[in-house]
Amino acid sequence: MSEDPDTDALSWDLTAAINLLNSLSATQNNSATLCLPEHAPEESADPSEQDLNLGDFSRIWKYLGRSPSADEDNSTKLVNYEVNDVLVGELDLNQLTKAVRWRDEVDGADLEDNVEPDKPTAAALRAALRNRKRAERRARAKAVGATKQPPVSDTTDVESGEELESLRRPSDRRAVIDSILGLSRPTPGESSSPPTSPSPPQAEIRTPKRTWPASNPFLWTPTDSSSKRAFIGPKDGLTPRERKQALISELTKCYQDEKKYLKNSGLIEPAFTPLNVSKIGVHVFVDISNITIGFHDCLKLARGMSRETRLKRVPFSFHNFSLVLERGRPAAKRVLGGSDTSPTVTQAKALGYETNILMRVTKAKELTPRQKKYRSGGETSGSETNNPVFAPEKRVEQGVDEILHLKILESIIDAEKPSTIILATGDAAEAEYSGGFLRMVERALERGWLVELVSFKQNTSSLYKRREFRSKWGPMFKWVELDPFVEFLIDEEEDA
Repeated sequence: MSEDPDTDALSWDLTAAINLLNSLSATQNNSATLCLPEHAPEESADPSEQDLNLGDFSRIWKYLGRSPSADEDNSTKLVNYEVNDVLVGELDLNQLTKAVRWRDEVDGADLEDNVEPDKPTAAALRAALRNRKRAERRARAKAVGATKQPPVSDTTDVESGEELESLRRPSDRRAVIDSILGLSRPTPGESSSPPTSPSPPQAEIRTPKRTWPASNPFLWTPTDSSSKRAFIGPKDGLTPRERKQALISELTKCYQDEKKYLKNSGLIEPAFTPLNVSKIGVHVFVDISNITIGFHDCLKLARGMSRETRLKRVPFSFHNFSLVLERGRPAAKRVLGGSDTSPTVTQAKALGYETNILMRVTKAKELTPRQKKYRSGGETSGSETNNPVFAPEKRVEQGVDEILHLKILESIIDAEKPSTIILATGDAAEAEYSGGFLRMVERALERGWLVELVSFKQNTSSLYKRREFRSKWGPMFKWVELDPFVEFLIDEEEDA
């Protein structure tokens, strides 16, 4: 032994225990003493005692004079297991008779009202089935010469889990659980994903109504995002020239006062419009955004569509539109304002219109007192009127209306004598930096100007239709409705 005191203190001395065992005697007739040998026993001459394993107590039973139990005396019974005449392993029949319960089976039974498995030997059968499948895969891989095989644990764990799930959840029990949870399970044979926990119902998505005037008809949100954009084209079957001639004839019937101007044969040619000018002629101002929105809205209603229907841009004939505005009268001033550089604006510029196109900006506009009043249903307190209120932030026009207001005021001041203002818009609301189109109309009327408002019915403010307003100005103010001429304003194709 080592001389280290620490080593001596930790060494095991079993001398006392061995002496105690040697002093014990058998209580039965056999007076021999059960002694534990200090050294390993020699090999027995009995061949039956040579192959002894851990846990074999046959010598003890023999010493005590008792025969070993049937279970312990039963030797291991091995049978060869073959697949396609190929030896793949041996099975222990004794292991198949043992009813072993897996830990997950016990836990699963606790979760499902402590229901015991139907067959006590399910674990052993599963183990045998896994061994069989593993042997089949190995034999198949060896037969086809497969070089790459996924790890056995990658597949056997999944298979055993599926088998365990099927044994622990019979069909009748799953039906009861499904009825409690309100789930529907597909019938066998249908392709479906594994059952999952029920998800909360989703709220129905609806397109909110337009509470603010849209500034671009081609940016509306459709009611059904999956639907394709509708298309509207001419339905009269006329050529562009025939359509212009038909429009002039219709205008002649409706406006007898301008009949002498409409007889001019040059009106059918777009090149004639920029030459038809005069210092004492009419002053034309076009809010093209308001007009194009009204144009598409009117077409939708005329074709039986909802105003919220998503629509492709319909080609707009600005030359035909100018025929309705001017009706052959010479013009002293032509101005167009907008925020969309489109073929319509290109046509207007070719017809002699001064075009003012500004880029859109992203901002939240402050509401005017009138807008605050209508937004709150007509009931506003003094504090609410004074406090600023802003509309939701979005891309909007900025300064377009104000430029047209400025041009109108310039005509009123610079003209030698009052003439006729032709205003193409239905907007009457106060602008962000001015009093709005209605205030400009009133200023012109107060100074002796005649005013013609040209717009579509659905996009015309009711402020222009008030009885007191119409009765105050009488024939000095005229409203030209564009709805009867909407089909004439459709162009065959847009110029590049």
